[in-house]
Amino acid sequence: MTMSPTARHSGASQAAGPPLISVVLPTYQRGHIVAQAISSVLRQTYRLLELIVVDDGSTDGTAEVVSRFEDRRLRLVSLEHVGRSQARNEGASRARGDVVVFLDSDDAVAPAWLERLSPAFGDPAVAVTCCGAQVTTERPPRGVAATTIIMPRRLDAMYSNRIGLFRAGTFAVRRHVFQATGGYDARLAFSENSELAIRLAVQCDERALCFAAVYEPLVLIRRSRDRGGHAELRERLEAIEMILERHRVRYRQAGRASYGNYRAVAGACAYRLGFTRRAIRHFAAAATANPLRPLPWGRLALALAPPLAHRFWRHRTDLGRAHEPAAEQGTDTALDSALGGL
Repeated sequence: MTMSPTARHSGASQAAGPPLISVVLPTYQRGHIVAQAISSVLRQTYRLLELIVVDDGSTDGTAEVVSRFEDRRLRLVSLEHVGRSQARNEGASRARGDVVVFLDSDDAVAPAWLERLSPAFGDPAVAVTCCGAQVTTERPPRGVAATTIIMPRRLDAMYSNRIGLFRAGTFAVRRHVFQATGGYDARLAFSENSELAIRLAVQCDERALCFAAVYEPLVLIRRSRDRGGHAELRERLEAIEMILERHRVRYRQAGRASYGNYRAVAGACAYRLGFTRRAIRHFAAAATANPLRPLPWGRLALALAPPLAHRFWRHRTDLGRAHEPAAEQGTDTALDSALGGL
């Protein structure tokens, strides 16, 4: 386990014993698969936990599936459909644990997940602990396309150069620090974990708190390459634009490279949606953010040649991980590869 080089919080008292960990698991229309996620949590070798399953207005019998588990550590919260981010916030507001961790209902965790994440919180200066994950990409109906391992790594200045990985299940955070950030931005349907990570980094800077890392793939993440369509792509673009606006000052002061890359992703999304002028604005901002790099200027030049840009971006189907900012990725090259090197 490695801690990022951040000063200790001098006002904190020494933690007494292992913390109670609250696992928040939002679910929507996942009655066919949620039992796997629940079982993986309840099989933890770390016993001092509670599991809060937030049924986000499912109509497929999800609540009945959850009710079959007879375990006093499990609580079911039923909501009208509010979306994944707000469902996480609702679950966290009901948590009793000192530490909270969020898990998606189509994923699962290794038996030692919490046992490996919990020791760092014995140090009162540690606010966040991250671990690695095994990501299995599925391409229905043909089956598994690839399995990769992603690990915490040093992030850029947007995250105060801390070591981390922010996907659901890969990070645990002290509940009072999570609450101080205001929780998840309920407007975001994509990249909400990385946006939260920016605010966690700010909180930890202000309180002189640390991130810690466990270099083991303890979360089993399933992703589908069969997602898509204009409605979802529009939601992705709007989420990127909201994040860029919310953190505009921080991006420009501390994360010019991240800002430029993320504007390029927004440009590619916009072009696929047919928003040519919007795309050009994003590519131009990406180029001016990194004026000495030729790659952003190449993207802008391509955007200004509509026939070529149309062929390149409007018909690409491999943009998947490009929509994820650095805190959710395992490599620095995901953006460029997903944009076809441009």
